[in-house]
Amino acid sequence: MHSRWSYSALVGSPRPVTMESIQEYVGELHKIDYPRSERVRKRCEEIVKDQANARRGILGTWYGAESRELALTCLCDLDGASARDSMTHLPSFNESNVTLVDTKGKGVEKLTASGPEFDGNVYDVDAIIWGTGFVSPFGGSPAGRAGVQVYGRDGISLEARNNAGDLSTLHGAISPDFPNMFWLGPLQTGVSPNFVFTLDIMSSHVARLIRESEKKVGGKAIIEPTARAVEDWGMEIAMGALGLAGMDGCTPGYLNMEGMVDQIPPEMRMAAARKGIWGGGVEGFCDALESWWAKGGLEGLEVAAAA
Repeated sequence: MHSRWSYSALVGSPRPVTMESIQEYVGELHKIDYPRSERVRKRCEEIVKDQANARRGILGTWYGAESRELALTCLCDLDGASARDSMTHLPSFNESNVTLVDTKGKGVEKLTASGPEFDGNVYDVDAIIWGTGFVSPFGGSPAGRAGVQVYGRDGISLEARNNAGDLSTLHGAISPDFPNMFWLGPLQTGVSPNFVFTLDIMSSHVARLIRESEKKVGGKAIIEPTARAVEDWGMEIAMGALGLAGMDGCTPGYLNMEGMVDQIPPEMRMAAARKGIWGGGVEGFCDALESWWAKGGLEGLEVAAAA
């Protein structure tokens, strides 16, 4: 996508960021983003004939492009034939049968037999495609986000443990009291704008954990991290949290739980930082995993033979 912001602000950077340098770091990110956002807004105004639609903050963004719709804004920032091929959605707003309705962030008021209604106007449609149901990766446990209940040892609920603020992992893959239950992030892992890459890293890591554990006990294994291991991993995650400071102040969206992340009280920020993503970028995360394996593997894990 050729978006330096996406890689630096959204998924972390190997550049060390301290409390003393954080203001300078965020300022540099905004300098990177502003001219790019201006190009996106200008291209929108060039294509969409109704300048009110192009400029009023629906098609043409008033916020920094880093905050939302990363893939879309990156495509809009392409040049030449690539941009024309990737922006076929914008000319559609010039068609006579297309109406763009600004709900001022409130959404439609109700549905009638012929279509949605907003501000006293009913818009007749043949079909409705709902763009709803997005669940932030930062809210709830993996079980809660999937809408299911998962219970571990002694009947412990995964979602209840998360709600109590006690859910933590080793490498974003496995948690105490939930033996042999693995998940693939994104929390407490390194992530990339190409999330399939993260899934590949994590699935390979988990497969290796299982293989080495079974090799250790000579058969099927019960695998579970120690409390100390997840505590140490959480501290490593927290130490890199400043590298993600560029996402503070973004407009509400699923990346910041509809703006709730910015409202976390200072006394709770450390706990939240421990459950974030690896702030040093995905390459740094891969290096951390390899360093862990280089120590002999399975450090911080309790491995026992299954009965």
